[in-house]
Amino acid sequence: MDPFLVWSFIVGAVVILIIYGIVSSKLRQRKMQRLRQEAMPVVSAAIRAGIVYNVFLSNGSVFESVKVLGLTDAPMGRFVEFPLESWLVLEQPNGKRIFTKPTAVRYFEEL
Repeated sequence: MDPFLVWSFIVGAVVILIIYGIVSSKLRQRKMQRLRQEAMPVVSAAIRAGIVYNVFLSNGSVFESVKVLGLTDAPMGRFVEFPLESWLVLEQPNGKRIFTKPTAVRYFEEL
């Protein structure tokens, strides 16, 4: 048997298995999304800037009646004196700002 023929058969089988894996994954993902939507409706809601919230942090702290201003812009690929990643910027009723890590927020309560 010709070695070229054996290798072409192996490569063809691998390509077919890869295509099968991609297609079956996409089909399964669509099915799961459909089942989720049937079980519970999807709500188009998100945290919005300018709205007042109570913000609960993972460590138990609470920022009450703060307005969400947005996220800071992180300097990508630049060395700074301390890690300046994206921070969540909140504004207290007296106008002072609070900067916290988005990962530290446990949940928001809309007022």
